[in-house]
Amino acid sequence: MDDGECSSPTGSGAGLLPLFGPSTPLPMTSVFRCVRQQAESLEEKLRRLSEENRRLTGALDAILASDRPQLRPLSTSPAPSNAAAMDAGVTAEPRPRVRTVHARAEPADAEANILKDGYQWRKYGQKVTRDNPYPRAYFRCAYAPSCPVKKKVQRSAEDKSMLVAQYEGEHNHAQCVQSELVSDASTSQQGPSGSLPCSISINSLGRTITLGLTNQGSDGHAVVGEVAAPEFRKVMVDEMVTLLKNDSEFMESLTSAVTARMMEKISNRIF
Repeated sequence: MDDGECSSPTGSGAGLLPLFGPSTPLPMTSVFRCVRQQAESLEEKLRRLSEENRRLTGALDAILASDRPQLRPLSTSPAPSNAAAMDAGVTAEPRPRVRTVHARAEPADAEANILKDGYQWRKYGQKVTRDNPYPRAYFRCAYAPSCPVKKKVQRSAEDKSMLVAQYEGEHNHAQCVQSELVSDASTSQQGPSGSLPCSISINSLGRTITLGLTNQGSDGHAVVGEVAAPEFRKVMVDEMVTLLKNDSEFMESLTSAVTARMMEKISNRIF
């Protein structure tokens, strides 16, 4: 008797079933139903995976968008031009050396940012910064553009009488430009033998001191007498001491030399 899906064979004897009989195939509707159920299950899994992939992609884009400004400096790579220059044997120019000098301003220059350091400068700009009420002045070396040195001078916000100068680069000219120390010919006092405008310049690179005297109608004895004057010697010594104290390289060299000398004496006494 047929049950709708498969039929059970009947034998000739009552109540007896054959040991082996022909197998009855499943109806096509059952096969289609199984295939359709499997396809629907796979489509549901694919839909869930696609939704999960879309959600993770959105979260990853949000994380990258928030962290991109911080990661950009770390992910920078050398430019192709720099790599080609290195392959060709061309070395990149080193960054200019920057050093800071603190010096006390001259009483006569109550507002001007004038720092006499032994060189002549040309002012090319000035602006007011947010952290300091006093303006910052920008200077170039008088030998520019052949000399690339620049400096920025600004009064200290804590102490108005102190000037803070920041130098960028090193002078490439051997002779220092003379800076006026005492006075020039238009402001100097005229004495019986004529005044001697004097200038002094100190080269912090070569540790050399240049003294310039201009004799206006007087003999050599007047020059020697002016140099030997106690007032002039005091001014010159004070100027040199101030410049050397504000030179960090000189102080480091002096400290190293004193330390080495002391260690040498100690080792000689021990051994």
